[in-house]
Amino acid sequence: MGYLWRQLDEKQREELLEWRRMRDHPWHSPPHRPQLWTFAISHFGGLLHRRYIGHSLARMDNFAGDLLAALSAHANQTFAWCVVPNHYHTLVEAADIKSLIYQIGRFHGRTSHAWNAEEHSRGQKVFFRAVERARLG
Repeated sequence: MGYLWRQLDEKQREELLEWRRMRDHPWHSPPHRPQLWTFAISHFGGLLHRRYIGHSLARMDNFAGDLLAALSAHANQTFAWCVVPNHYHTLVEAADIKSLIYQIGRFHGRTSHAWNAEEHSRGQKVFFRAVERARLG
């Protein structure tokens, strides 16, 4: 439903937010449950699904290499990954998912800063939050 937010009318948005409140879900960001699992499938989206990553083939290639370097430094193991123009997915093993997401957030910050400089758009938010799914450990 979150991907459709801009397509929802006001009543539908209110119903969605009420549904999330009733289930103790955060309104605008996913919960991160540390120490409950060893494997996580994470989705890291570009803000508003714009093609920041896919600005060019060179950018996508560089991003993929930098992402793999960040994952190898902060996850126990990377099993699979996929980078597309507006977001990416990873399947990793991490003992501390909150720490991994923090480090990926720092990676996003560095990347956003560099891309905004290239595009003369300082301060533009590029990445949104992560959503993880897990297999209990």
